[in-house]
Amino acid sequence: MEARSLEPIRTAVVGLGRMGLDHHCSVLSRLEQFDLVAGCDATPARRQTAEEKHGMATYESIQLMLASENIEFVTIATPSSMHHAHVLEVLAAGKHCLTDKPPAMNTAEWDEMGEAACKAGVTLCCYQNARWNPHQRAAMAATADGRVGRVEAVKLMYIGYSTVMRTYGVTDYRPQWRAERRFGGGILYDFGPHHFDRVMQVVGAARPVSVYCRLASRSWSDEVDDGFLAVITFDDGVVAHIEHDTATRADLSTYIVVGSDATVQDGVLRTGEPGALVEEKVEIPEATADEYHLALYEHIRHGAPSPVPWEHTRRVMVLLDAAFESARTGEAIRVG
Repeated sequence: MEARSLEPIRTAVVGLGRMGLDHHCSVLSRLEQFDLVAGCDATPARRQTAEEKHGMATYESIQLMLASENIEFVTIATPSSMHHAHVLEVLAAGKHCLTDKPPAMNTAEWDEMGEAACKAGVTLCCYQNARWNPHQRAAMAATADGRVGRVEAVKLMYIGYSTVMRTYGVTDYRPQWRAERRFGGGILYDFGPHHFDRVMQVVGAARPVSVYCRLASRSWSDEVDDGFLAVITFDDGVVAHIEHDTATRADLSTYIVVGSDATVQDGVLRTGEPGALVEEKVEIPEATADEYHLALYEHIRHGAPSPVPWEHTRRVMVLLDAAFESARTGEAIRVG
C-alpha cells in the first residue's frame, strides 16, 4: 500500500497561558502533523513569550488572527467560562476546533456549539486526554478482554492538599482564576469532565440514571468548590464513587474498577480469594502525551474516528449539570 503523504494542519492556539502555551503549543510545535502558525492572547507578555519560544505570529483578538492567517484548526485554551463564546467565533469562521475542558458551562451551551460545528461542516472536540492515562488504558484493556468480568463498581479518588486552583494560572494574567466563579472556576468544572469521562468509558453501554453530588469550599475559595464528591448510579446496578479534594492534608490517589471476577487498581489486576490474592500488572502498549493530537490529525485529514466524539462529551456535560443541581438541592438528580 502506498504511504499517505503528510499534509500538516495549519494551527492556532487561543489563550497562551499554562495550558495553551506550555502544553498545547509545545505538543503542536513538535509534531510534524501540525504547523503552529499563530496564537492569540489578551496579555502582551504572553504574546511576546509565545513569539520568542515558538516563532509564531500572535494577535490580541481572535477576529484579527482569523482574518490575518490561513488557519485550518484552532485550539481554545482560555479560562473555562470563555470557551463557549470563543469556540463559536472559531466555528463561524469555518475552522476545526479543539477546546479544553470543561468545553462549556452547561449542556445547552455544548449543544449550541455542536449545532454550529454541524452547520459549518467542521470538527469540534473536547480535550479529554485523560483517556490516555496509563491507569485508564489498563482498566479498559482488562475490562475489554473479559478478565474483570462484569463491571460492578468504579472508585476514583484524588485527595490531597494543593493550592493548584489559586496558583496554576500564569502570573502574567490571573493565576487564581480557577478559584473565581466568573471564570468558571472550581474543582468540579476543572476535573469533573476528566473523571466522569473515564467512568463513562469503563462502564461501556450502561446508562446513568442518577447523580448525587456534594461540593466543599473549605480552603482555597469562598466562591467555588475546592473539592467534590459525586456518586453516579447506572441502569445495570454499577455505582461510581468519584471524589476530588484539594483541601485535605493527606495523599491519596487511586482508580479502582471492581468486577465480578477481578479488580483493577492503578494498573494492577487482582484475582483470587481472601488471603490468597494474585496480582498481575496489566500490560498495555506504550503511549505518549501526543496520542490525542495524532488521532485528531487522522480524523481531520483522513476521516478516521474522532478521538473523543461530540456526543461522548455531551453525556459528560449532562452529568456535570446534574452534579451541580444535586449540590444545590441536596438531592439525587435523575438523568437519562
